[in-house]
Amino acid sequence: MAEPCRHRALWHTIGCALIVFVIYQSLTPAPMALPGDDGSRLGHLAAYGTLMGWFSHLHERRRRRIGLALGLVAMGGALEVIQGATGYRTTDLADAIANTLGVCLGWLLAPPRLPNFLALAGRYLDRK
Repeated sequence: MAEPCRHRALWHTIGCALIVFVIYQSLTPAPMALPGDDGSRLGHLAAYGTLMGWFSHLHERRRRRIGLALGLVAMGGALEVIQGATGYRTTDLADAIANTLGVCLGWLLAPPRLPNFLALAGRYLDRK
């Protein structure tokens, strides 16, 4: 786990930017749509899978990941409720479920099952 820590500030900054992007996309009147994804479920799955996967590369301890997963599921649920209050978006339980499934997928595809890509990227940055 030491390798991704060498660039922890960079990785956290990128992760925070990803969170801001997801929040923006969740609350904008005209969010980006993935091709062929009329119900936006694939976008929800990809967004929350990316967030959980990203932060799972930084935090490999199970207890920390549980906190991250619960926080991301709560964020997704809260954003769904806020969407309903905007007047131009709607609350959708299926979207909240897709968010949760994305979090689960992100955890499953994180180290140690797959390589720690942030560690690999850190090694690449160190060579530059």
